[in-house]
Amino acid sequence: MQYSYDPVVVWWTDGDIWSAGTLSRDYHVANTSPSARIKLGDYVKGHPCPRPLSQVEHIVRQWVRPGATVIDPFMGSGTTGVACVKTGRNFIGIEISEEYCEMARKRIAEAQAQPLLIGAKL
Repeated sequence: MQYSYDPVVVWWTDGDIWSAGTLSRDYHVANTSPSARIKLGDYVKGHPCPRPLSQVEHIVRQWVRPGATVIDPFMGSGTTGVACVKTGRNFIGIEISEEYCEMARKRIAEAQAQPLLIGAKL
């Protein structure tokens, strides 16, 4: 069995902490090691450190005000960007790899083309 440490850093610039109900400052951590990719589920094939879209949506809903902006300095395949589109947040992604940047651009564009379901929780 292989474990990985996969932190999420959250901070605010306006001085007041906002949360949609999570009082704990704990991380939402998942095992994203290569051994966790055997069952793909909502992971993206081809990225060495996939993060489940459902996990990122949970983090974004809990820690980012609706309409606020998320910056992901290690964008990878764009899962955070997709989560932001699906939850009504703005997104800035930074990625050094042109291959992953193009993968992220396509995934985010596809998410933007999908209408939100009526009554979807933003």
